[in-house]
Amino acid sequence: MTRFTFVLFALGMLGMSGCGDDDEAAAPASSGTTTVNLALSEFAIAPSPAAAPAGNIKFVAKNNGADVHEVVIVKTALTAAQLPKNADGTFNEDDPAVSVVNEIEDIDPAATKELALPLVAGHYVLVCNIVEGTGATAESHFHEGMFVDFTVQ
Repeated sequence: MTRFTFVLFALGMLGMSGCGDDDEAAAPASSGTTTVNLALSEFAIAPSPAAAPAGNIKFVAKNNGADVHEVVIVKTALTAAQLPKNADGTFNEDDPAVSVVNEIEDIDPAATKELALPLVAGHYVLVCNIVEGTGATAESHFHEGMFVDFTVQ
């Protein structure tokens, strides 16, 4: 190969190194994990922010209430108010219209617990499905309205 041909070949390869799949060029750089703070109280779950980008999401649940709480992460097309219920007023975690992704269990008053997991885009509901007491005195946190819609974009 002559020196001239080699130089042209090298310049051509250099020029091609800028070419690539358009999808790769348009993809945003990985920003790591998105943190979503969850303020828990009787009987509310307040996420901040109220939506997050798809990818790794770390839920940080702080129990500001006097009761033990939990956060069940549910993927569903249903709104929080439409979630299926059991006879005792709890959320039916086994209904085919929902998919329980994961949960943060037994968050004591004044305690904070974390859960990091990858979530795909879609509609989710965050639920506290704790029941206190038994029989006629049982109190379902879900029945009391401790749930919130959450969007992963």
